Amino acid sequence: MEATKQKVNYEQAVTMYANGLTCKEIGEIFGADASTVHIGLRRRKVTMRGAHQIPKLDKHKAVKLYSQGKNCREIAEMFGVTQSTVNEQLHKLGVEMRKRGVAGEGCHLYRGGTRRDKVVAYKTTRAIDSGELTRPEQCESCNSATTFKDGRAKIEAHHDDYNYPLAVRWLCRKCHHQWHKTNKAIPAHG
Repeated sequence: MEATKQKVNYEQAVTMYANGLTCKEIGEIFGADASTVHIGLRRRKVTMRGAHQIPKLDKHKAVKLYSQGKNCREIAEMFGVTQSTVNEQLHKLGVEMRKRGVAGEGCHLYRGGTRRDKVVAYKTTRAIDSGELTRPEQCESCNSATTFKDGRAKIEAHHDDYNYPLAVRWLCRKCHHQWHKTNKAIPAHG
């Protein structure tokens, strides 16, 4: 099933936003994400509701949700505001933010950091660009066909063995990350 992108009717969206709907709610109506609606409304000079307009009770609820393990994106979706609004508000309230990711060997996507691995990635990219490898529109694992906001497929080249740069499996980002959380690819040798 191919994802279809519906165009947001911003004339209606502006009215909906003025009537109290959130960017998330408007996005759901038009089949778009909240950030797309937010950007479109800002381009049309709409005054956006910000953190200062979230009731105090909600600010404290946001702090509680964050301390319970929710991330800024999840909290933003609950309140119908942007992720940066939640992040800024938590900072203003003195919340100690969690680290965003783990670098190096602690990261499940760490490939060893060798120059050889970069060469493999370069060869794979060149093969895709030249047409030697063709990126499918669906994940080989879950068959999803999702795309990024800019229309690119979320399908990534995955190597079980870095000694064979053109032997790839095509996985969506979610399945790719999941594979690396539980498996280790064979590193490239000299």
